[in-house]
Amino acid sequence: MTEAARVVRGGGIAWTRGLDTVAGMPDGYGGNLGPEDRLADTYSRWEQKTLLDDPGTTRRIDLVRLLPGFADPGPAYHDSAEECLVLEGGCDIDGEGPVEAGDYFWRPPGWVHAARTRTGFLGLLCQEGVSEGDASGPATRRVRPAEDLGRNALFDDLETAVGPRGWIRRLPTPLMPWVPAVALAPNRGWMRVLDCPRLSVKVLSENRNTGALSLLARFEPGYRDPAARRLGRRLIGYVVSGEIEAGNAALGRGDLIHRPAESAPAALSSPAGAVLFMKVDG
Repeated sequence: MTEAARVVRGGGIAWTRGLDTVAGMPDGYGGNLGPEDRLADTYSRWEQKTLLDDPGTTRRIDLVRLLPGFADPGPAYHDSAEECLVLEGGCDIDGEGPVEAGDYFWRPPGWVHAARTRTGFLGLLCQEGVSEGDASGPATRRVRPAEDLGRNALFDDLETAVGPRGWIRRLPTPLMPWVPAVALAPNRGWMRVLDCPRLSVKVLSENRNTGALSLLARFEPGYRDPAARRLGRRLIGYVVSGEIEAGNAALGRGDLIHRPAESAPAALSSPAGAVLFMKVDG
């Protein structure tokens, strides 16, 4: 059965707060969040909106808001690759370093870390879930001692530990240039169905083996796909700013579109322009 494309209205989803966020976490998180007597205080400063949750692969995308004073109960690692685009504020990640608004990271499985924020934080947090191509396992949380911060708990070999995309600890996207899509399309066939003359991108991470990648895409005013065609790859797009239309659906800031590889085609257009964070499978 062909999976249908979906639009998720982020503004229509209520924030989940406190221990309610713990109840909605994947099975691999339960019992691995730290001392139980600290959880109520810790998660009183954690709020989230779940935009995508795939129980088959455990891939999930959450809009996460950390209130000032939040601190992880202790160091941990994930069996899944994790990535984040910081939208507002910032946090300090023990074992890695600080991140702030506009920064991006991709963390392969196994790297031990702990996050805290003094000022508050808003970010789009993605657990890749089970993906053979990206050497990613299920979304989990595994508690580790403080001496393991900055180390990989799963692999001793560094080449294996950094995985096929590498460990991108902090990428300041505002300092990256916008690259015209016409310059990239010859080597990325899926892009040829887009209105490349009115599109520019910043590639944030890429799996050179499979072609899977995460990027920022800037749709110029007047963008319109030449025809409604299937991309042949799963695409997930989160609207960072502006407005974009997918077929008859109009999306604004905070909305997400999920287009499986073989879903019915829907031409993209943006009369006024938009910036999207996009994930494209290999």
